[in-house]
Amino acid sequence: MPLGPNPAHRARPNLVEHEDWQLRVAAGVANDNLTPRLVPSSVQAVWADDDRFTHDTFASAAWSQGQKRLELSATLRYWTMPGGMERTDIIDTAASMGQTYRFGSFALSGTGIVGVTTTGDYAGAAVQDRWHGFSGMGRRLGSTKGNSYHRTPLQDRYDGERRFGLTLGGDTSLSLNLLGDHLRAEAGVEGQLAVGKTGLSYVRPHAGVDAHYGVGPIDAFVAQRFEATRAVTRDPTLQQRGGYELRRWFATPESRVGVRVGQLEGGMLMRLNEGGTGFHTSAVYIAGGLP
Repeated sequence: MPLGPNPAHRARPNLVEHEDWQLRVAAGVANDNLTPRLVPSSVQAVWADDDRFTHDTFASAAWSQGQKRLELSATLRYWTMPGGMERTDIIDTAASMGQTYRFGSFALSGTGIVGVTTTGDYAGAAVQDRWHGFSGMGRRLGSTKGNSYHRTPLQDRYDGERRFGLTLGGDTSLSLNLLGDHLRAEAGVEGQLAVGKTGLSYVRPHAGVDAHYGVGPIDAFVAQRFEATRAVTRDPTLQQRGGYELRRWFATPESRVGVRVGQLEGGMLMRLNEGGTGFHTSAVYIAGGLP
């Protein structure tokens, strides 16, 4: 499972057991331009930075039956070096199978995950340049004209190699439902081993709490999650300055708000210290299920 803000991996265990398979799809984007100026400069809040983990695009499809869950997900992430011209595009794909066991108000969930990661030139610089030209903000390739934020062009220097790796991992967590299921607390640990030229190997304990309240078909929810991660990688492009914090622990708080109307869900989340860089990213997403 990739690190990052893909909210598909934050789904609650099923509260209602269905005999037939239920499909839920989700998609969204994360970008440093979505991060509001709500945190002080002492923790290095950045607006329109276009450095480090500057953009994610993610999508997933999950099928559930009873307390079983199958999921396919993909994340495209753009990383750019602060103060340099280096960059890489990261594509993470994953397939997972999970099972939840209920014991009264408690739920024990376990998930096995297998995936493929690749890094290199996947036209990320060109896509980012076109978007910045269309939106009128952000760096452009080879030029600082019209750039309100930087005196340097958009990063465009790939190292010339596409790398591939296989990832194997799992996640287990214990949750407790309170107040008639309006409040849930959970804690668990997640791990991944990367085999090949790229991919992250990591261990990540996590804990969180979420609350929701509904009126008719409308259900609003808030969630707070805390992760502590220690990661390593063989990929030299992911070891560069401004990339993932490696071989030491880093903490990532995540806040999420959203609304569900029937089978449709939309929301926003913000992650501080993304990848251990000290900088932040926010995501918006939409998800929907078939009845």
